[in-house]
Order: sequence, then C-alpha cells, then structure tokens
Amino acid sequence: MKYLVSTKWTCSQIVYRTSKIPTMMKNSFQIELFPDEILLEIYQYLHCGHVLYSFYNLNLRLNRTIINYCQYVILRRLTYQQFRYLYSNILPKIGHCIRSLTINRLQQQEFLENFTLNIKNIFPNLEILAIDDWKNVDLFPFINNHLTKLEYLRRIVIRGLRKSIEVNSFVNIIDDYNQLLEMISKNPQIETILFEPDCYSMTLFNTKKLSTIYSNLIQINLSLSTSNDLLYFAFLFPTIRRVNVIIEELLPIEQDIIPFQCLTHFSLDTMNSPSKLESVLTIFQLIPTVEYLSLVLLTEDDRLLYGKDLLCNTLSLKSFQYAVYFSSSVNYSFDPQEFLRSWKSLQIIYTINKDQKKTYILIHTVPYPSILLNLQSISSNKFGAKERDQVYNCIQYLYITQVKNLKETFAILQHCRKIQDLTIQIDENESIRSVPSNSEFTPFIVKLKRLKILSVSGLVDNWYHFKQLILSADNLSTLCLDVQCAIKLFEIDDKEIFFPGVIHLFLDGRKTNVKFTSEHIYQLARIFNRIHSLKIKYRNDDIIEGKTLGEILDYCKHLIVFSMNGQLSENIPTDDLSQWLMQHSFRLKKLEKNYQIQLIDDSIQIWL
Repeated sequence: MKYLVSTKWTCSQIVYRTSKIPTMMKNSFQIELFPDEILLEIYQYLHCGHVLYSFYNLNLRLNRTIINYCQYVILRRLTYQQFRYLYSNILPKIGHCIRSLTINRLQQQEFLENFTLNIKNIFPNLEILAIDDWKNVDLFPFINNHLTKLEYLRRIVIRGLRKSIEVNSFVNIIDDYNQLLEMISKNPQIETILFEPDCYSMTLFNTKKLSTIYSNLIQINLSLSTSNDLLYFAFLFPTIRRVNVIIEELLPIEQDIIPFQCLTHFSLDTMNSPSKLESVLTIFQLIPTVEYLSLVLLTEDDRLLYGKDLLCNTLSLKSFQYAVYFSSSVNYSFDPQEFLRSWKSLQIIYTINKDQKKTYILIHTVPYPSILLNLQSISSNKFGAKERDQVYNCIQYLYITQVKNLKETFAILQHCRKIQDLTIQIDENESIRSVPSNSEFTPFIVKLKRLKILSVSGLVDNWYHFKQLILSADNLSTLCLDVQCAIKLFEIDDKEIFFPGVIHLFLDGRKTNVKFTSEHIYQLARIFNRIHSLKIKYRNDDIIEGKTLGEILDYCKHLIVFSMNGQLSENIPTDDLSQWLMQHSFRLKKLEKNYQIQLIDDSIQIWL
C-alpha cells in the first residue's frame, strides 16, 4: 500500500489518495489493510458509539485498536436499535477497558436494568462517571446503592440535574441534605464531585441533629439556595479542600459559624441576586484557611466596589480574584481615582455604562475570574479591556439580558471568544427594530469556534444578523428558540438561511398559544435538515395531536429523538402509544416497533 505511508494524513487526504488506486484494487480493498495509526485517525472523525457499532467484532486486530481507543465512552447520536445492540452485545465485553462513561437520560432505564446488579464486574476499572439530565430521585439512589462497588472511581460529573416535580418542597429540602450526606459517606473512594451550573440549587436543611463526615472528598462544585446552606455544608464536610459554589441568594449568616478546617481553594458566584458587604464578610469567617479565593458578585451596595473593606481580609491569601457587577441610579457618581487607590497594587479594571434608568459598573481583577458572566446588553457600549488583552477568555457561559437588537451583542462577543454556551434574552418591551437585512449594516463578528449551544429568548429583530451569528459558530450543535421566533424564521423568504451544523433543536412555546401548522413543519424540516433531536415544549394543558407528531417524524428524515409535552386525549390508550402513532406516521410503520415510546412528566418521548 504505497499510497498510505504517512500517519499524519487526514481522512480527506486518505479518501483522495485511495481514489487513485486502480479500479480492480479498490473493489477488493479492505479497511484492515490500514495501519493502526491510520485507523486511529479515522476513529477521531466518528462518534464513539458509531466506532463500536461499525467496527467492533469484524476481526481481532480491529477489536484491539477499538478497545485501546474507546476507553472514554459517550454514546450519542445512536438509533434505538443501535443503542440496544451496543448495550447488549458490546459494552459487557469491553467494560473492563472503559475508564470513563457517560449515561444520559435516554439511556437511564436500559443502564439500570442491564448493569447495576453487576456493575463491579462489568466496569471494574471505571474512574470517571458522567450522568446527564437525570432526576434527583433517580440519581441519588443509583449513586448511593451501586457506585460504592467501583473501587477505582474517583470523579463524578453531574449535568442538568432536575428536581422531581411529584415531591413537595419540604421533602425536597430533607432529600437534598440526606442524599448528599449518604452519597459522600457511602462512596469514600470518590475524590471529586462536579455538579455543573445547569443543575438545580440544593437546599441543605435539617431539623434533626447534624452529622459530620471526614471523607476523602477533595473537591466539589455545586449550586446552593442560600449562604446558610453553605454553613450546613461546612459542618457536614469540614475537611474538604476545594469548593466551587454558586449561591442563589447571599444572606448574612445568623447562626454560629463552624468553619471549614482544611479548605484551601474557594470560589463563590452569586450573580443571580444582589449581595451586601455584611453577607460577604460572613463568608470570610467560614473560610479561614483559604489560600486561593475567587468572588463573583452582583450588588447594589457600592461598598463592594472599593477595596478598603475587603483587602484587610485577603492579606494572607496567595491569590485573590474578584468581580462585581454593580447597578444604581442613573445619577450615581463614581470616583475612578478613589476606586484605584482603594485596591492598592491589585490589578483591577472597570467598565461604566448607563441607560435612561440606571448606571452599570463592572469591575474585576485580570483576567476575569469566573467561567460565568451575566450582563445587561447596555454593557456592550464600552469595555474596560481591549479585545487583544484576552481578559475574558476563561468565560464558558455567557448570559446577555435586556437586549434590544442582536447587533448590540456583537461587541460583547468580540471579547468573549471562547464561550461554549450563549444565551441572549431579547427584551420585547423595549425592542428596537434593526435596519433592513443588508450586509452593509452588519458589524464584524469574530469566529466563535467553541460555541456549541445558542439560546435566544424573544423575537429576532434582524435575520441577517442572526445568520452572521450562526455562521460565526462553526461547531454550533444546539439551538434553542421561542416558538414564535421559529415561526417567523419559517415564514421569511430567504433560502440561504439554514443550519447545517445544528443537530439538537429546542422550541419553547410556553409563552404563546400558537401551534405549528403543516407548512411550518415542512419549513422546519427544510431549514433544520440534519437535526437528530427535537424537543417542543408547549403548555402542560395543551393537547398533543397525533397528526403533528406524525408529520414531524416523517418530514425530519434524520430525526432520532423527539419529545413534546402536553395532554393526550382521553380516548388514546397510554399503555400502547405505538398503535396510535402508527396511524399518523409512515416512518413508524416501516420501523416495525424497533423504537421506544415513553410518556414521562406529561411529555411523549420517541426514540427511533
């Protein structure tokens, strides 16, 4: 195979060079003739599940390369039939080689049924477990009852954790406390637990006697309801060394403070509700041993703008990172010279902007200290840092509110080039209609190469600007829109607006009574012609129509997962939804029941 001598070729180069092989040779060409280096290069262009489904068990040599490559298993974009095959025939055989595994909500039931009783023997070397979009009533019992058997498990990553809606608020409070307590006490081998920012905020409250656990846990990331919950957490786990916490409401702690004993790294983010100086100072009493501190605050207390009340508490720190987003009346007077003097030698910058009602001031150390940034769109007028300074490169989650038109967000995006998740909330009450869709008026927008999730709440004012935003994100895979906004998109006469990279689409119709027509569904399938998953969320009392479900399944040819919430008519048998749906979908008839239909929380979910 003289055509395949370089191990640094890309897949496209491989295809090009093999196209030069004589016809007879190409007809008998076999993929196992590639050296291992080329096979591994090919695998990098495919999803883990597709590699396992397509190549495993073809021969022993391919099996060896796959086992070495697929040690970090994330099963995505698989049909229900492909997934069942992998879970039944392949994962039990290669489980001993898997070091990292991700289980999402779709796979939850199959995993619990097939692996939990024998998880120690199937995944004996598992080190990292990621769990996506589970409910708390399912997640905590699974972790508490089964993971203790995995002796090499060191890290758990939890994304999109949801509360069970059937449980009343008091039980939820007790459940958070007891389940977290049990989770850590029963799994002493775990060193890191990461609840991602999209998990719900826990409330750690207990009327009984509190317990203290001296565990091996080194780090935890989590969201809490109030600062009092952080006090309970410190009592529960006094020996933990790293805590990154998001607190919904920072209040003064009115109880006796029992501080962390070994905490060296602590970061606090309270960008959801205003904080006061007194509340922040009580946090310092809780963390006397901290050496690396990061505080990101939202406030209306101007004492938090100046350093004189804070620096005296940071003298023993090896590192202090700080950010405050301050808002006040439009006539607020800010003294830049006093501000800089108050922070002494600490490198800190500020941005001041005003609208007709308020003054907004963003101050922070350099670089910006958090992966989260929540801004009103008015801040796009001016930034205290230059674009080339890369001050905001650490930001992964950017939330821009009070947007009047899309164009004004572009100035913020110039600074935040490495964001992964962008949410834009367009203020419909103050929306300013942009200029006509003409490239002449479109400002330059940088490439957002890491942006994967884009959420737009409200009506887009200019579709050309929206198109430019989409084109700037080469790796965008998930798009969230309001139903009213999506219908406007379907009705515009612009054949050049399409979304080839978007494979996950979420349409939120809870703010409107408008429903999709057959023409809307046809346009949806045309514009989003490669979507693999679609979620439409209406109001819970809306009726789910079989005709709409059938048209979506038939028109969207690549659709694998589809869910829509609402109520089913009384004459529809919930124990056999497939018979009802097959009356409306030719595609389901052809699949011969090789799919899954579930009714979960007033939503019908179909996995093809």
